[in-house]
Amino acid sequence: MHAFLTMRGTAMALVDLRWQRTFRLSEERPFIGREQMEEFQAAVATWELQAGVDRLAVFSAIPLMYQSTFLSRVADWFENEKYSTVPIHHTETLMLLRTLRDGFSGDKLLMAGDLHMSFDSRICSTGGQSCMRQIVTSGLTTSASTLQAVRTVHVL
Repeated sequence: MHAFLTMRGTAMALVDLRWQRTFRLSEERPFIGREQMEEFQAAVATWELQAGVDRLAVFSAIPLMYQSTFLSRVADWFENEKYSTVPIHHTETLMLLRTLRDGFSGDKLLMAGDLHMSFDSRICSTGGQSCMRQIVTSGLTTSASTLQAVRTVHVL
């Protein structure tokens, strides 16, 4: 289930990456899904034009930017979990990130959880002109120092 709403100048998108994501990919259960992506893109376009909406928070069960393609492959190999940076999900993940980068000019914040670690990072397009803050929370551990670095994503 996904939802989109606004409250006091802040747009909020609750994107459903856990339910539609599969442990072994099948065409019927993509990472984000066509319907959800279209609704997300329409919501972002509406918020960009809406007077007084100057912040956008995107909430998801798992991070939109996992720490690396290699580590997402490790999670897939050992646990059969496909995170956002596993190659098969690059297209959908980049489409969502591009929608945020190009479709909304206000402040953006990505919030996620479920990694058994926490970190505060920035996702930046090539050249670093456009960055989004991503906070991943977990009640199980403290912040992972290896994840504090700025991540650069090629979202041409």
